Amino acid sequence: MANQRRPTRPMYAIGPLDIIDLAGNDLTPGRNFGLFHYVSSIVVTHPTEGETNCVIDLSGYGSRANSLTRDTVYLTCGRLLKNPNGSYHFFYEPQFTLAVGRSDTYVDERRHSRLLGKIIAFGFGTIISTQRKAGVGPNGGHQEDLEVVMRHLDWNSATRALVEFETVYIVPGNKVLGNTFGFFVVGAEALIVGNITHFDEGRGAWMVMTSMFSITSNAQNGAVAALGTPSSTGSNNQLRHNLRRIGSTTTPTPPSRSSGAGSQLFSTPTGESNEDNALPGNIFPPPSASTSRLSPTTAAATEPGEITEENNEVPEDQDDYHFVNTDKKGKRAARPATRPAGPSGPSQAGPSSLSEAQKKFKGKP
Repeated sequence: MANQRRPTRPMYAIGPLDIIDLAGNDLTPGRNFGLFHYVSSIVVTHPTEGETNCVIDLSGYGSRANSLTRDTVYLTCGRLLKNPNGSYHFFYEPQFTLAVGRSDTYVDERRHSRLLGKIIAFGFGTIISTQRKAGVGPNGGHQEDLEVVMRHLDWNSATRALVEFETVYIVPGNKVLGNTFGFFVVGAEALIVGNITHFDEGRGAWMVMTSMFSITSNAQNGAVAALGTPSSTGSNNQLRHNLRRIGSTTTPTPPSRSSGAGSQLFSTPTGESNEDNALPGNIFPPPSASTSRLSPTTAAATEPGEITEENNEVPEDQDDYHFVNTDKKGKRAARPATRPAGPSGPSQAGPSSLSEAQKKFKGKP
């Protein structure tokens, strides 16, 4: 059905963004609050050209008073999604936005950007394919990585339509994540966190180096379809090295505000019950012997004669130092101590009573 509600599977992002240019706003006459548009970029590494500034559209709701300034870097977070023309759009949250300096302060003496690889992605979606590939370790050694392609679904606030797009997540085969490849199953839903390091021009998708993940549901049957490959154009900028536009340069035209068909498609994700969500296999890192400790049993932990926390009081009839009233006149006398029974031997031989000991003592010369 065309109007069937579908839960979103967004890709959130947080990090510093450079405001390259202003792109207008959607303010109606007589109002100061609306959707403001800017031109920004995400700095990644190109396989052959090195450092590359991938141009993205940046938009956020706000007022004229808190609008962003050109040639300024802002630390912000929001939703990163793909436009129908192949370009990418970042919808930021003004309340989470902080100016962190001028753009020229984030360029070193070799004209390289200090913003390279600083955008962190929080991708929640459905895994549609996995493939093992050769990778490079931290010290230049060889390792086997896992390439996970995940599909996202989100609402485009500019075009007022749902959009589907793919993101490539690289799970490194290091000591931390090298033994977790079995968790990534086609059809499963997952949350993957990592930094955006490359852009796959063949797929038209970002490449994220995974740092953390969580499998939120088991695999589900269903057909998956691949998305088309967008075209790309590039240009150079003195301040932003190797600046290029992703996808088509034509900005999509939003539909009329009077049309409410698009808004009916959007719905807030609802909690879906899953009996397997509480399984230990859905949690990473898995508990280990160093982080988990089982309480010993009572028989193994309690020694003979030891008083446990459950019964830390000694009965009066077994307390040798407990004073009781043994005289009718109210005088108190100590209960004689009872010696524990033990093996009889020569070392324990002696008088049976105090009177016999006194008689023997008097009879000595």
